[in-house]
Amino acid sequence: MSEPLKQRTRTFSLKVLGRTLEHLGVQTYKRRDTAIAELVANCWDAGAKNVWIAVPDESSYDPGTSRITIRDDGCGMAEDEVQDAYLVIGRDRRESGSMTTESRKIMGRKGIGKLAGFGIASRMVVRTWRGGALTEFTLNVEDLKKPDDEVGNVPIAASLGSPPADFGENGTELELRTLKHLTPLDIDGLREALARRFSRTARGEMTILVNDVRIQEPALEMTDRFPEEADSYLEDEIERAGRWTKRAGSVLLRLCEEADSLP
Repeated sequence: MSEPLKQRTRTFSLKVLGRTLEHLGVQTYKRRDTAIAELVANCWDAGAKNVWIAVPDESSYDPGTSRITIRDDGCGMAEDEVQDAYLVIGRDRRESGSMTTESRKIMGRKGIGKLAGFGIASRMVVRTWRGGALTEFTLNVEDLKKPDDEVGNVPIAASLGSPPADFGENGTELELRTLKHLTPLDIDGLREALARRFSRTARGEMTILVNDVRIQEPALEMTDRFPEEADSYLEDEIERAGRWTKRAGSVLLRLCEEADSLP
């Protein structure tokens, strides 16, 4: 087993234009299931085979202290990649030619999906590791605000060292803190939403678990329903056909009687 890395620090920087970053996250991802799904899409793009999502249950939910975590076993990031790729907002992996480790079709939203957490939380703790080296930093939505039309670099303090033993060789974990919704998340509804988004694409390639329960195929409900207008139309047609049948029968009977009376 390799020796633990010596703890050290580094300051990254993130370029901010006015309130752009806040609006990209807050205004685009207000629904919790949509925001979490977008973060899971980033796990897919990182080549993850497993994604573990932990959400607070109804009985213990407190927006001030509860946390939502999304952890994957994808490729993770080295510290330079955090600065050169992750903290570059709007970086499009499609145009840059970047591919995932599995050469999957990229699902994330052109470099802004990483901000989805700000739609449902005010703080995101990012932990990412590769080859036994961990980089950890916190993004706070309040720090990403600038006066309108002002451009500036926001310093991001990070700590570097060794990941916990149970984290695996590579991966990334996002921890959402200071949650914005006053009510607890519908866990079954989240599983259903993730199943609808990922069941076909991720089948056999990536497993998603919510509170240690694997998401299943989305439920399909089949019902037969006819509009009232159609019902009324069909009833009229059946009644009309019945009248024609009765009239045709009368005509046929009369013809038969006339035929019998012929010499």
